[in-house]
Order: sequence, then C-alpha cells, then structure tokens
Amino acid sequence: MVLAATALGCGDPPPSTASRVPVVPQPVVAVAAPRPVASSIAFDLVATPGGAVLAWGRPSRQGGGIRALAVDPLGSPRGTEVDVVHQGEARSGSADEAPAQIEELTIASSGTRVGLTWVVSTPSPVVQATFSPQEVEGFAPPHTLAPTVALVPGTRAARGRIAISSREDGALVVTHRVTDAPCSAGVAAEVGTAGAVCARVARSEVDSLVAQMEPSIEMEVPGPCPSLLAGAVTTAGTWFYGVCHQTPTQATTLYAIRPSISWASANDMLPECLPEAIAPLPEGAALIGRCGEALRMSVLDAMGRETSVVNAPHLEVSCEAGRPSIVVAGEATPRRVPLLAAVSRLEGLLPERIAPRGSRAVWTGTSLLVAAPLEGEVALRRYECRELGLVRTDLP
Repeated sequence: MVLAATALGCGDPPPSTASRVPVVPQPVVAVAAPRPVASSIAFDLVATPGGAVLAWGRPSRQGGGIRALAVDPLGSPRGTEVDVVHQGEARSGSADEAPAQIEELTIASSGTRVGLTWVVSTPSPVVQATFSPQEVEGFAPPHTLAPTVALVPGTRAARGRIAISSREDGALVVTHRVTDAPCSAGVAAEVGTAGAVCARVARSEVDSLVAQMEPSIEMEVPGPCPSLLAGAVTTAGTWFYGVCHQTPTQATTLYAIRPSISWASANDMLPECLPEAIAPLPEGAALIGRCGEALRMSVLDAMGRETSVVNAPHLEVSCEAGRPSIVVAGEATPRRVPLLAAVSRLEGLLPERIAPRGSRAVWTGTSLLVAAPLEGEVALRRYECRELGLVRTDLP
C-alpha cells in the first residue's frame, strides 16, 4: 500500500510525446549536374517563362559544339540537353581534325524566344548566332555574323566581344565587336591622331531576316579597353548597353535607348574603372565596375542619367515575406531591390559568396539560380528564402 500511495501521489503528469517527434528534413530537389565547359566565359544562364535556360560550349576534347538545357524554376532539368551547334562552328575538314573551340558565349530571352551568340576560334575568330522560338526547341542553323578580334594571349579570359539582349519591341539583338580598322577621317580628327586604329562595333537582330545581311557598323571606338562591351540589358522600358574606352581617359560610355519617346543618350561613367556588369533595377539600371580591387556602382534612371555613385558597395540579400530582396549599402539610405517577377543579369548585384566572380545569375520567380565556373566546369547553384533567411538549397 505504501508503494501504491507513493506512485499515485508524486510527480507531474508524464511529458507530452509531441516534443519527441523528430524533425524531418525537407528533401533536397536536385539541380542540373555540372557540365564540362570550354572556357570560363563560354556559358550563360537566362530566365525564361518555364524557369531558365543554361547554355555552354563543350571542350574540344569532348567534341566541341554548344549545348543547352532547360531547367524548371528550381533548377531541375526539363527534358534532356540539346545540341545547339554540333562540332564547333560546323566548318568543313577531316574527321580527325580537332573541332573549333567556343571561346565566349552569351544568351538572352524574349518571352519563350531564346537568342544565343558566341565567338568560335577558327584560325581567325568569328561571331556566330542563332535563336529558338521555344526555349531550347528548334534552334535555327547558326549564322556567321562577322570576324572579331582574338583574346590577348596570356591574359585572363574576360567577356567583352559580344552582348545580346531583348529590345523593348521584343527583338533579340546582338551587339558584337568586329575586326579593328583605321578610324574614319572624322573620328581620327576628333582624337587628333592621323592613321589611328579604331575598334568597331556592329549590331544584328538574330531572330529576323536582318541576321542574314551583312552587319552594319554602328560605332568606332578609338583606344578600346581590352574588354570592350560591358553588356546589355533592357529594363524599365529602356535598352542599356556599355562600351569601355581609354581615349581620352578610361571610362565606360553607357548608352540608353528608349524607343517609346524616341530618346537616346550616351554618358561616360566609372572613370578609371573596368566594367564588369550591367544589371536591371526597378527604376533603370546599374553599371558595376572594378576600380583596382574595389567595386564601384553607377545607378541610372530610365533616361540613362546617373543619379548616384556607390563606392565600394556592400551587397547582401535579405528575405521579406518569403522572397529575396537585394540590399545595396554604401549610400546614406541602403537601396533595396525586391525580386518579384523573373529577371536575368543579377550577378553584378550579388555578393561574391553567392555569385563568385564570372558567374551568371537569374531569379526565376521561385529561386535564385547561379551558374558558376569552377575547374573546367559550369555548376548550377540554388538559393531560396527559408526561416533563417536566404540559404543554399541544392546541397544535402
């Protein structure tokens, strides 16, 4: 009886078993596996209505050419990769001749239409382009646009000979460097150097009959930077693209074209800096350059006017209501760029721990996807907003 009384009269009710239920981790949704890539600038990533498209040049040791893969908003493959170009640039030659190497590649989208342009290393490098009306389905035969300049031997491979973007009217437009030539009399007189040699920039629409014509020379650039084209992006109704020059001083001329009001402007920015990216902003665009070891950012409105310059911007990504928001600190009030609709060309706005130098990044509307070059491959990473903020979710 004593034992019974003790058992009935002491202690609290047994603890609830609810606290002992183990936390089941969320299953990891796999992203597309890494792909061997011909060079650190021979790949690109662009957002599309179905998620994103990754395109890359294969190493010549693996047969060369270009392949593309459609992925869903979480970075998982949608179907299988396709051959965009088989065996490099499809030149004639013996069966045992090494295929041409893809040196540089970039991609853009306009709705479901995808445009692709690249530099291929024939004895004299050339720019080629193609497009598909439905993401990666049905790429047109590649078209050679024009010869271009070779990379400077012994230097770090850097983008700058080709850029592609959609225009406000939806056209997919390639801006590309063609071979250098003596400057025209007017330009030579302007720089005060008789017989000066100019870099030349041409433009072609890759998804129209214009692409079948000889590209027209749009501009001459005396004293070009080794990496001439800073990129191109259409945002806030304006088409932005940049050209880096060293005459009379080093700067990037940022062109802003707004067809709806017949507006065009050209302004020099980021003196003594080398451009690294042009990124979209809700009100315009950002031109990001590297000045020595530090970054500098010019913020532009929709008319192409520079509204502020951020020296050594501190870039971070926070989560608000389950969506990421890019934070650019360095001004009196930190700038916030919420990511709502799908958007490409975000790499210049992201910290290097998320998008290492040389990466390409898009927001699919569901996740932040980053394509990063690493030891001869291009690898896809995924970031999502979770309880603790933005976390990488493609790893176990």
